[in-house]
Amino acid sequence: MKYNIVFKIVIIFCLSFFQMANAEKIEKYIVDIQINNDATVNITETILYDFEDEMRHGINRDMPYKYQNYNGDMEIKYTVRSVKDEQGNDYQFKQSIAGNNLNLRIGDPNSTISGKKYYIIEYTVKRAINYFQLQDEFYWNSIGANWKVPIDSATVNIKGPGINKTACFQGPYASRTPCNLAATNGTYSVSLLMLDPYEGITVVAGFPKGIIREPNQVEKAWDYITRLINSE
Repeated sequence: MKYNIVFKIVIIFCLSFFQMANAEKIEKYIVDIQINNDATVNITETILYDFEDEMRHGINRDMPYKYQNYNGDMEIKYTVRSVKDEQGNDYQFKQSIAGNNLNLRIGDPNSTISGKKYYIIEYTVKRAINYFQLQDEFYWNSIGANWKVPIDSATVNIKGPGINKTACFQGPYASRTPCNLAATNGTYSVSLLMLDPYEGITVVAGFPKGIIREPNQVEKAWDYITRLINSE
């Protein structure tokens, strides 16, 4: 009787270990951020996703486009320029709004894949700069905390004109656990090993007033009206 119990425990342990060893994961996640004087931000995400033996169509990338911050309601405008593999071949992708997120469904719905695949996502965002009285700021969830799989290696690189203040946070959503952004030739970088599921990286860059163009009152009013029209 005792031997049967021990045997069952061993079997359960082995099965659990096998499932963990063959689970999906992101092997490498690199985010390159370029902040421009005109307040646009160019972002490239390089994701090496390991599906292991699972048969999938591709990945989903959720990017928040509507949220609240110090200035009130924010609505980010995304322009997805391309989604490619490491050879420069285009992936199929479909954009849709799900709640407060822009969802990118990447992959061919009529075919399945497995193993390791590169996804290189290039996009531009507008309305992502926070304007304050003494200083302006870019606050960005570079690697969102909504991935259901672990990330073995995560790197964020950020550069822009006149950056004079930086901060970095890691962990689950709204975490204030600090991480270190190191400066090299005008680029601020952070690299971390092993993010658990639902953990991410947030970076902050500050600028003196006047470095990043701020919309005038007419432009702000027109932008507000446009968003109201589009939300109806």
